[in-house]
Amino acid sequence: AVHALPPSRSVLSTMLVRFSCTSFAPVTSRLAVVGGCPELGDWSPDHAKVMACRLGHGRLQSEPDFHWVDVELPSSPQGIEYKFIELHCNGVHWEETGGNRH
Repeated sequence: AVHALPPSRSVLSTMLVRFSCTSFAPVTSRLAVVGGCPELGDWSPDHAKVMACRLGHGRLQSEPDFHWVDVELPSSPQGIEYKFIELHCNGVHWEETGGNRH
């Protein structure tokens, strides 16, 4: 889910966007959002925006966790493509949705 928050008052040409999802990803991994603009890492997992999680290490392996990150993005009539990724110590697992999210 992506929710646009009210425009930043410091810079009128940007807006704060919240990227969020629920996931059963292992507690030892981190979720992040990466996409086709500099603010989302230009598709580079090394520059992806790491998401915070609500339960973290306190959750049971059988329950999902809620993840989110707020990112300042340029206000633009064009959509931005993005994906959620799972970061592990041994690599990256890309979201398998068939295409990119908009």
